[in-house]
Amino acid sequence: MNTIRAAEGLSRRLQELDDDMPLVSILHQSAEIIGSVVPFDACAMTSTDPSSLLPAGAAYIEMFPAESCGPYWDKEYLEPDVMSIAGLHEEGGAPRTLHRVTEGRPERSARYRDILRGLGLDAQLRSTISTTSGCYGLVDLVRGEGEPDFSDDELVVVDLVRPAIADLLRTALARPQMAGDELSTSSAVVIIGEDGDVMSMTPQARELIDLIPEAVDTGNSSAFLNAIVHAIWARARFLAGGFDAPDATARIVLRDGQRVTLRGTCTRTPDGRMGHTVLTIEPTRTSELGPLVVASHDLTAREEEIVSLLLRGDSAQQISSALQISIHTVRTHVRSIHDKMGISSRAELARLFIDEQFLPNADVIATSGAH
Repeated sequence: MNTIRAAEGLSRRLQELDDDMPLVSILHQSAEIIGSVVPFDACAMTSTDPSSLLPAGAAYIEMFPAESCGPYWDKEYLEPDVMSIAGLHEEGGAPRTLHRVTEGRPERSARYRDILRGLGLDAQLRSTISTTSGCYGLVDLVRGEGEPDFSDDELVVVDLVRPAIADLLRTALARPQMAGDELSTSSAVVIIGEDGDVMSMTPQARELIDLIPEAVDTGNSSAFLNAIVHAIWARARFLAGGFDAPDATARIVLRDGQRVTLRGTCTRTPDGRMGHTVLTIEPTRTSELGPLVVASHDLTAREEEIVSLLLRGDSAQQISSALQISIHTVRTHVRSIHDKMGISSRAELARLFIDEQFLPNADVIATSGAH
């Protein structure tokens, strides 16, 4: 296989996909395109919230039964296994195979012992869909027993097409919220028991969960939706156990284009033990989407640094002094930021981070000196 040529061909096909495609369709099409060169028997391609690495409400699942979703997330967030999303992302996200990582002893992986082996699956390739600005998803490809491990060339192909998939996912996650019915301000709460089962939920929570995009080919999408809740439950309990990890929070794009944020908090019993987990669902604030919008525009590290200083209210002279660069260079960077983000002023930039529902009468005033 001409590895570079194959990867370039796949990247072109990915780049030709519709930018307005829903997240779940992006994952579905990406799996099919990769599979045309890198064959697999089962796969799980998932979008992730770059802030928490929790699932972002869309996945393409093939040949994994619905009942494996909960245990799958347990191995990811409650009892992290080899080749975890966090571990892969910290190492740059490049593809790894289970047999290589475990030196030919896949049974060292709890995911293999408890899930893959029972499904007749063996060789596994995992990779994050990452950019320098964050991790936007996961590629998990698996082959059946008796099939060869993924080759070096196949790992190179997956590695080289990751940027094209990442561009699609981060653009979709930062897409402006579509107009729709106003999300209810009533309490949307899910109560999850100590074993991870949903005990109860408010009617508002049920309505919102029903709007989370369905997984494809699970045979039972409701089980996957419960698994998203399960993933947040697992992270909340992991944090409550005193371990270090990002917050149990995930921003979800609903089927109607609106966005909600799911947050999990583990309660304590009177004697100090971990109790139920409370999951709240609320409209995503504009300020929570701002970083995603910034990340979707290919800003350089220096430009992102300047964005943070502009939002703080620093003038061009203050930015020049702080970064030890000339005012001319600052203004050149600001023009580039405006061009990339399709804005023309500091006020427009600030509005990406302002929650208008909390500041209904506020006016954003651009500080003189950096336009």
